[in-house]
Amino acid sequence: MKIYSFKYSRNGRNGKMKRILFIFSIQIWIVFTSFAQNVTLSGYIENKATGERLVNATIVETKSGRGSSCNRYGFFSLSLPRGENHLSVSHVGFTRVESIINLKTDTLIVLSLIPGNCLEEVLVVEKKNAFSSAVGKHTLSLDWVKRMPAVLGEADVLKSLHFLPGVNPGQEGLTGFSVRGGSPDNTQFLLDGLPVYNVNHAYGYFSAFNGDALQDVTLYTGDLPARYGGSLSSVLEVTMREGNRKKYSGDIHVSPVAGSVVVEGPLKKDRASFLVSGRRTWLDGLLWTGQKIAGSDFSTGYNFYDLNAKVNWEINPYNRLYISMYNSRDSRFATWKAKDSKHSDRFRFYWGNLSVSGRWNHLFSPTFFSNITLYYSQFNNSQIMTVYNESVSQWEQSKTNSRLRDWTLKTDSEIAIGEKHRTRFGTVCSIKYYAPEMSYIGSVNLNENVRDTTTGNVYSLETYLEDHWQLNDHWSVDAGVRFSLLAVPHARYYSLQPRLSISYRIGESVLFKTSWARMQQSQHLLTSNSMGMNTDLWVPVTRRVAPASSDLFSIGCFYASANTWNFSIEGYFHRMDHVVRYQDGILFLKTKDRSWQDYVDMGKGRALGVEVMAKKTTGALTGWVSYSWSKSERRFDHVNNGEWFPFEYDRRHKLNVTTNYTLPIKEKCKFNKSFSINFTLATGNYISIGKQFYHAAPMPESFQTDADNTQYREYIERPNNFRMPAYHHLDISYVLDNRKGKGSSWVFGIYNLYARENPSIIYHKQTKEGVTTRSWSLLPFVPSVTWSYHF
Repeated sequence: MKIYSFKYSRNGRNGKMKRILFIFSIQIWIVFTSFAQNVTLSGYIENKATGERLVNATIVETKSGRGSSCNRYGFFSLSLPRGENHLSVSHVGFTRVESIINLKTDTLIVLSLIPGNCLEEVLVVEKKNAFSSAVGKHTLSLDWVKRMPAVLGEADVLKSLHFLPGVNPGQEGLTGFSVRGGSPDNTQFLLDGLPVYNVNHAYGYFSAFNGDALQDVTLYTGDLPARYGGSLSSVLEVTMREGNRKKYSGDIHVSPVAGSVVVEGPLKKDRASFLVSGRRTWLDGLLWTGQKIAGSDFSTGYNFYDLNAKVNWEINPYNRLYISMYNSRDSRFATWKAKDSKHSDRFRFYWGNLSVSGRWNHLFSPTFFSNITLYYSQFNNSQIMTVYNESVSQWEQSKTNSRLRDWTLKTDSEIAIGEKHRTRFGTVCSIKYYAPEMSYIGSVNLNENVRDTTTGNVYSLETYLEDHWQLNDHWSVDAGVRFSLLAVPHARYYSLQPRLSISYRIGESVLFKTSWARMQQSQHLLTSNSMGMNTDLWVPVTRRVAPASSDLFSIGCFYASANTWNFSIEGYFHRMDHVVRYQDGILFLKTKDRSWQDYVDMGKGRALGVEVMAKKTTGALTGWVSYSWSKSERRFDHVNNGEWFPFEYDRRHKLNVTTNYTLPIKEKCKFNKSFSINFTLATGNYISIGKQFYHAAPMPESFQTDADNTQYREYIERPNNFRMPAYHHLDISYVLDNRKGKGSSWVFGIYNLYARENPSIIYHKQTKEGVTTRSWSLLPFVPSVTWSYHF
């Protein structure tokens, strides 16, 4: 434990500026800071083994029950009486620490926790701090995620969220999900505070987040604080690890589909560290080998990779710098040679993210913490077709590209005002460049570039203020507001987004909580699965397409039993306006001189549901059982005669059972052993499928050259007119975790143990008898072995 006496002044020009800022903040809050009987204990909680700051760790004064949790930089601030105070410090996966400290003045402290063998995903239960989480807030332990059964052994952060109430998955095996009736793009994905615009690999079968590089995962599904903006239904906040400040170390992971490496260590011991991780699939190598053995003239392949890097430097106890980088990319490619041709035609399709950020943490006083972030983030989606024209002996090429670039500067500050108030405020300034659909065609008689009419910059300015007010031992209020100004060509949009949460506590075990959040989303994601390609298209708000908005109302009751069991029941109603969808039958490639705005409909959405959860948080057997009932619908003026119809992610019932059992430890055993079982049972989701068929000429977008060649066309009376069969599977995993600092660990898993054939694809097949409807299951009984080595 490190204790610093906090100094309010510094020497030099920088010290003068900081004194001015500090005096200004004191003048603003002077009415609240006249509590002479209390002092402020603030500081950081870190991992003793690595020196990394711990996100969401908790500290509680056990006699008074006053407590606080760390922000995503490991910082906490707590108002306590002068004199002797008994502290309890805890975090998921670490041994709890009890200590006594005698406070005479404001004190800055660094507390360390020792990693333990507690592998549960829990809400920390500490007397009156038992319900520090918000309505619909879920924090997952990465140790738990790595032990969950996974498809082909790839531990997946996003798929682990499918087992939480209020989260409805889509097609089996895919990472995409809907939270409380929202679309997948209505969830904002943040990696160290940076937006990630593509979160999937392999068309959604794997997450783009490498779990080896992560420290914390928190999903907000209900009470969204005002500091979060840009989404309609939820926020997933993912925090990267900082890197070991004590010693050099690393990990190697090998699964049936990919391999990853993590290297970390101190740049300067106890002051600065780095972490670099990389992951890549070898599916393309397996495909290439098989095609070479077969001697085929047609060659195709697919690969993905992701890279994470982070450097942090603790200048002194009051200042810290971070530099982060994230890069991911998927590539699909094909090469083929026409008969009697010497030249090979080529096709390449790639998409991915690139993000770079710099952050500065500064502690102005024991109660005043601030962070400044400057980042650049981009998403790119490109297709390139190169064909050799034998008749003129010349190469011809066509390109289609979609791009989003985001430059943002934002500030976030926290002030603890006495015992009753904790205030946060900040500002976000951003410039986003959208190029939704750019194409190029180069041939013998044509060289043409086509650019969408909405290509250009969108400017936004946002500011927020939120406050946690502890009225008394029973009542507390979280209130906030977010203001946004959005400037697009020929239009301005203003939005005021209030947030309110009220809690009432009965004793130390029961809590009632209700919340309301108004949210706005200033960009839309258009997706078409035509042609078997990932066609994610991020598009801006325009004069014709307004920002989407929503109101989310939640109410819940929570009960904690003897630090062992947590029970919760929550209900919600979600109302959405200006949601966007592609018109039926639209492909990714559109007609010249027409914008994507001509191919979308705007409408409304609504959802309601009830979520029940029982969670066991201690002991050898841990886990949870959850059940959700939900209903989600959409309505568009020009679709289905303007009547409501089911949303594709609508699953009326969903039951999840997630357990982990840690076997007793034997002294001579090399491994810690654990066994996990997951079970999911859910109503099938909706799809659009034709139930009647007729002959018709080919559509222009079908790329058929013979207009006289008729084809079957399906008649769909309304979107999402067919509910898929019930979806269920049982997954198991057995983990051997090396107890020593170095050595091998193993994870043996089976996804879909009893080989349930959940339909992955439903399609039509034309036969001599007519058109038949068939289904195909991609993931029946998938065993896997994952090996890892820590050095």
